[in-house]
Amino acid sequence: MKENFQKTGYEYINHTADAGLKAYGKNIEELFVTAATGMFNIIADVSSVEIKTKKSLSIQASRIDELLKIWLSELLYLHSSEHFIFKKFRVKITNSENKNFSLKGTAEGEPFNPEKHILLAEIKTVTYHQLSVKKRNDYWEANVIFDL
Repeated sequence: MKENFQKTGYEYINHTADAGLKAYGKNIEELFVTAATGMFNIIADVSSVEIKTKKSLSIQASRIDELLKIWLSELLYLHSSEHFIFKKFRVKITNSENKNFSLKGTAEGEPFNPEKHILLAEIKTVTYHQLSVKKRNDYWEANVIFDL
């Protein structure tokens, strides 16, 4: 039975001792954006984050689920090491002839300010546990588990 709607956004899924996220998108780029948005909404209340800084990323992977893990891991690294909180994301994904996936993307936000921002959870890593990226009839869907 064909689904005749397009799912977008994300929802949290229960997972013992960790945080889980199910992201949706009408295309693969939107899926990666909603996954990043969902991850940063686990980390912090992003409602007070202003767009002051833009970070560019360029990554490659042999599988689309691995590309998602690397994308989220790179964003998490920028948060952990450089103390940025992001709230706006853009990505362009291509699949080359040799079957490698490439992502060029940006993340926009600002440096963490304890007087302005509220941190909600510390994500230690993006895991491979239950990681999946699937094309459904009218939308893309991903599952991601984060180690807290």
